[in-house]
Amino acid sequence: MNVWRLTTFALSALLGGVVLAQNTMPVLTGPAYYQSNSDMTGSCNIRLLAGSHWVGLGNDIMQNPPNPNNNPLCGKLVTVTHNGVSLNCTVGDTCDGCSGGMMTISYAALQYLDPDFNKKDFSTVSWSFVP
Repeated sequence: MNVWRLTTFALSALLGGVVLAQNTMPVLTGPAYYQSNSDMTGSCNIRLLAGSHWVGLGNDIMQNPPNPNNNPLCGKLVTVTHNGVSLNCTVGDTCDGCSGGMMTISYAALQYLDPDFNKKDFSTVSWSFVP
């Protein structure tokens, strides 16, 4: 199954079976919690550096295969937006416990999108896959 079909299937299931047009990428909204301010390796087995821009998406979207390193969503780009500020981030991890539009996001990415994020637990963002 190619990445577009997998993404379409996962997002269609998430959106209650809504059929997506071939060139339409749905925009999801939810809280973004910062994951780490240090280097780490996510479920995609990609080295995620402290100053880089990456996200971890919920299990319902990632739908990891037995070996999550082989997930076709790993390394894909998503555009994350908060209060009119947008940033492309790499999918590098799975957010266990996240669903729908929820995500974990790197400290550097959230700091770029919302300089005041450290005064609260999360920032609400909207995001979609980059076609």
